[in-house]
Amino acid sequence: MTKIDATVEKQDARLDDVGIDADVGFLLAKAGSIASRHARNALEPLGMRVRTYSLLSITCDFPPANQRELAVAISLDPSQLVPLIDELETQGLVERTPDPNDRRTKLVVPTKLGRERRAEIEKVVRGTDITFASGFTEAEHQQLVAFLQRLVAAQD
Repeated sequence: MTKIDATVEKQDARLDDVGIDADVGFLLAKAGSIASRHARNALEPLGMRVRTYSLLSITCDFPPANQRELAVAISLDPSQLVPLIDELETQGLVERTPDPNDRRTKLVVPTKLGRERRAEIEKVVRGTDITFASGFTEAEHQQLVAFLQRLVAAQD
């Protein structure tokens, strides 16, 4: 048996002792689903969806970006992003402006109304975040956020 085979065998044995309830990917997906449900329930009465709120937040928090850059930031295919931008634009929350560095490209920027609306909605979303993480102390919550940020950054 080679050293690699022995390592794989050890890993397999370790995994045999672990059920789905300890699988990181499964737990992240389940936690994400629960968090999305909380956010969806909070946003729906405000006439906003999770994806449109996420997109609005990104446009408010970062410098103006084109559709391709926004698609990467929100982890969507660019074709899925267009209807979201259209929806926000129809509501007067964002606008497409010419990119001064490339006139063929449009930048998506929040309007004054978009920034105001985002600030209002953010309070509601933060409330759902606190409710979702109610089993954690403040320090544990901050640590969880830091771990998730590191995990996401390592994949980019």
